[in-house]
Amino acid sequence: MRADMRRHGKGRQVDGGALLQSQGHLTAERRVSRKACGFAGDRLRDVNYRVSHERWILYKGLALVLFSALYLYGVMSMTATQALARKQINPESRAPRALGSYSHAVQVGQLVFVAGQGCRDPKTGVEAGITLDADGKVTAYDIEVQTEGVLRNLSSVLESAGLTLSDVIDATVFLKSMDDFDKYNKVWGRYFTSACPPARTTVAVADLPGRNYIEIKAIAMAPEPVEGCAPPSFKIDSGAASL
Repeated sequence: MRADMRRHGKGRQVDGGALLQSQGHLTAERRVSRKACGFAGDRLRDVNYRVSHERWILYKGLALVLFSALYLYGVMSMTATQALARKQINPESRAPRALGSYSHAVQVGQLVFVAGQGCRDPKTGVEAGITLDADGKVTAYDIEVQTEGVLRNLSSVLESAGLTLSDVIDATVFLKSMDDFDKYNKVWGRYFTSACPPARTTVAVADLPGRNYIEIKAIAMAPEPVEGCAPPSFKIDSGAASL
């Protein structure tokens, strides 16, 4: 029996050794597995890094292309505008003298931009339609007479450019009081009688220069552009735009 026990005990020892040996194999396999997982994780991180890096380069390239396109468009637009010839319209004594450093009108291409015109008489320098007291203060004004004076001055400036009121395509009217709208509008209707009158905006303002109670600025269309104002042609060379 003892021999059997010893045999059984030895068998258990053998079995224990085999168990330890198998555990050792498992541990080694786990280490190999961990190394493989670690290697795979490193490879995955490398792939993700490369993808992220390539994506960042792609986004950076796209942003650079977009910025270059916008910059090029801005250069083209600015250069095209600067390439248009400008012509100052000088009515000389036919319109009131300018009271500052500005032009009566400027033509760019076919558009003629007329500065705001008041109702000063070009000969006397006195505003039309006003009544003054002994101290030179306005006691009354006639908005219809003032409107006619403004439109006469506007016509004089346009005539200096070879145009008439029928060439006006847009106008902005400044009134010191919107209560004068109906009266000024009636005079306006006598001067603009075409089937296609200009676009118009009327606004009330707190004050106007001098003794004007109305002022009008306008944009007119000339039949021909300023001499030498040819349509710009764009040529792109090495990323730069030239006209």
